[in-house]
Amino acid sequence: DIAYKPPAAVEEFFKMLFAKIKEKWGHQLDQCDLFHGHLFHLQGQSSADPGEFGIVFHAREYPAFLQDPACGAKISSYDSKHKDRNILYLGSTNTLYAVDVGYKD
Repeated sequence: DIAYKPPAAVEEFFKMLFAKIKEKWGHQLDQCDLFHGHLFHLQGQSSADPGEFGIVFHAREYPAFLQDPACGAKISSYDSKHKDRNILYLGSTNTLYAVDVGYKD
């Protein structure tokens, strides 16, 4: 078994992001709420343009009818936090944004 240990700076960066998400939108890092995200990089238009690095985090992604039984009734698409379940981090602005995709259950 080989376990990857990220450099301390990477670990602190993610801890800071998760803490800010919890503070601003109330989502917690666990298997029932904020449990995955997607890294992306968009190439710049020129050699002088570094492009964009970002992460899309998904929280409360599963409505009650799809959720893990271990989560109980914790997640509902009627929960006030559900509309802010997609969190976008953009490296160029070092800012987190909630993306309301207009989903209605």
